[in-house]
Amino acid sequence: MSNINFKFKKNWDSFLDWHDAQSKNSRVSPPWIAQKDKIQNLFESTVPKIIAWTTLWKEYDAWLRKTYAERSKILWSEQQRQIETLLLLQSRELNSEIFFLVFKVGGKPQVDSQLMNYWDAVRTKKNLDGDSNGVGGNEEIEDVTIVNIKNLL
Repeated sequence: MSNINFKFKKNWDSFLDWHDAQSKNSRVSPPWIAQKDKIQNLFESTVPKIIAWTTLWKEYDAWLRKTYAERSKILWSEQQRQIETLLLLQSRELNSEIFFLVFKVGGKPQVDSQLMNYWDAVRTKKNLDGDSNGVGGNEEIEDVTIVNIKNLL
C-alpha cells in the first residue's frame, strides 16, 4: 500500500489565496463551479488519478442538502472537513479488492475479471504496458485501464 498525502493545509491555503484574489478582483465570491474546479485541480495535482471526483461531488452535494435541511448555516470549515472526509474515505477504498482491468487485444475489448486492490491493479497495468522506452509489457495488449467496479453499479 502506498501512503497518500493529500496535503490538506497546503491545498486549502492555495485555494483560499485563489478565492480571496478572485473575490477581491470581482468583488464577489467566485461561482461554485469555479471553486469546485479549483479544489479538484489542487488535490488532483497532489494525488493524480486517485479520486473519483464525480462520486465525491455527488456525495458532498447529498451531505450539503441534508445539512441545510437541518440548519440554515454551514461554516466553510465544516465544508472543508466534509470534503476531506470524502477524500479519505475514497483513499481507504484503494486497499479493497474492487478494481479490475480492461484493455484491447487485437483492437477488441477484453476484461480481466480478477478483482484486485488499486495498488495491485497499478502494478499489473504497468507490467502490461511496459515502460516509456518500450521495454517489457505485452505488445498484443493496448489501452489498459483500471476500473473501479463500484463506479459501474
